[in-house]
Amino acid sequence: MRNWADTIAYLNRPRTMALSLFGILSLFVPSIYCTGEQRIATDSVVKPPVIDKHDIRFTPISVNGEPLRSWITAIAQDDYGFLWFGTLDGLYKYDGYRVTVYRHQPENPDSVADDSIRAVYKDRDGNLWIGTGSGGLDRLDPKRDAFAHYPHEPHNPGSLLNNNVVCVYQDRRGQLWVGTNGGLDRLDRASGTFVHYRHDPQDLGSLSNDIVTAIYEDRGGNLWVGTERGLNRMDRATSRFLRFVHDPANPNSIGHDYVVSILEDRSGVLWVSSPNGSGLSALNPQTGDFTRYSFHLEEPSRQSSTGVNTVVEDPDGGLWLCTLDRGLLKFNRERNTLTRYGHEPDNPNSLPHDSVHALYEDAEGIMWVGTRSGLSRFPRKPPSFVRYQHEAGNPNSLRDNEIQSVQGDSRGFIWIGEEHGLNRLNPRTGEFIFYKHDSKDTHSLSYNKVDAIREDRSGNLWFGTYGGGLDRFDRATERFFAYRHDPKDPGSLSTDAVVSLLLDREGTLWVGTQGEGFARFDSTTGRFTSYLIERSNPDVYVLFQDRRACYGQAETA
Repeated sequence: MRNWADTIAYLNRPRTMALSLFGILSLFVPSIYCTGEQRIATDSVVKPPVIDKHDIRFTPISVNGEPLRSWITAIAQDDYGFLWFGTLDGLYKYDGYRVTVYRHQPENPDSVADDSIRAVYKDRDGNLWIGTGSGGLDRLDPKRDAFAHYPHEPHNPGSLLNNNVVCVYQDRRGQLWVGTNGGLDRLDRASGTFVHYRHDPQDLGSLSNDIVTAIYEDRGGNLWVGTERGLNRMDRATSRFLRFVHDPANPNSIGHDYVVSILEDRSGVLWVSSPNGSGLSALNPQTGDFTRYSFHLEEPSRQSSTGVNTVVEDPDGGLWLCTLDRGLLKFNRERNTLTRYGHEPDNPNSLPHDSVHALYEDAEGIMWVGTRSGLSRFPRKPPSFVRYQHEAGNPNSLRDNEIQSVQGDSRGFIWIGEEHGLNRLNPRTGEFIFYKHDSKDTHSLSYNKVDAIREDRSGNLWFGTYGGGLDRFDRATERFFAYRHDPKDPGSLSTDAVVSLLLDREGTLWVGTQGEGFARFDSTTGRFTSYLIERSNPDVYVLFQDRRACYGQAETA
């Protein structure tokens, strides 16, 4: 394998011999790239056939019942399971049910710096970094729901180079890199200042251009930087850059200098995308040669905005291409074909728009697609069943297989009530935490049999126990607060045998009991109003609400 200095000279030398089909394909790993048929244009561009398909059902995301029509620029998921969407009109948080919008508020210094969101990135410490179009870099403090600001300050040489932040990336060393319209920055966490890397017209070892649009670290530890005028590889030891630029005389040079996305796939091939021209190049690290790909019937001009915004590899090795004008493409490397999923005006379950700008797979395997006109999601694979059960000798399993109640919460946890206590499951890690009654601890679970679970609008968890009344769980302290029957207090719970719970549309908590009907809980006073069913068996196992009122279903009704 030649070294990188030789590679640059090799890439820039003139070529006079046209490459054959097998010459082009041999630049890649044979087991992946040498199967199937491909059509090669005279300019050595690989053109896999494009097949339109309609086997994916895209579910649009709505805000207050209306489809989200914003231009989606970036997607990330935080450690709590919330999805974050960057748009041109603010930052959106999605908890699976509701959308919360964060916008700049001039009177609030803790608000996001700008409504034009260019990048959203979660680092390994769980911090959420927001790149804005004119307000610089923000870091979200989730505990305070406030943003810390890192702006460009003209008289501060250690501040951000430019307030237009295009991309954010953390390398394996934990260093945070920021791409701006004024160059490349590395954040020094200790001092809160930035180390700058810029283009110098007199220095061929400097960055090729100051508009930095993509940052990526490959498995060898090489840092790649995409700009509006070329791809760069950084030498960490010297902070020097090796440039990869388009050469019209070299069919194995990069296809376009405007680089917006970089990805190393599982075989070690580096995929580089551009929003202009054909839009996709693949670098073989063994040879230093690029192969150019196209999905157009007729080749667009190099100035046409018809290329690829980003490339994503899924866990199965499938490559997904977010294109500017052809929707979402999936590259099948075994068959060398592209499957296209596009917008269909008469199909509400197709893509909202053919201009796709972001793609993200969340912890549950759901793919989120951000377009110029809204957001959709689809499961990458059909849902499969994961079995959780008690395993003798395994403390990280269910404590009992006799399940009484199950409820998911807004933070992504699953709460499971059973005969001998309460389990909390983190489905992303498979970790269980177990809670049980302790007679010596007044703030433990009031009774081990948990028959009902609900979460209110404020995130409080409520547990109905069969013998200990109603429990409220304080997440911050991990303590339980019990509401129990008191024979001397008519405003207390009518019995400690709670078998069902309901939170109605107004947020009121209703409690169904065994033997004593049901009750309405007043959260401001902590008092209960009881309703006794005049039947021989007033056991309320189900509480539900229709459009008009709340109902309790007794065992005999």
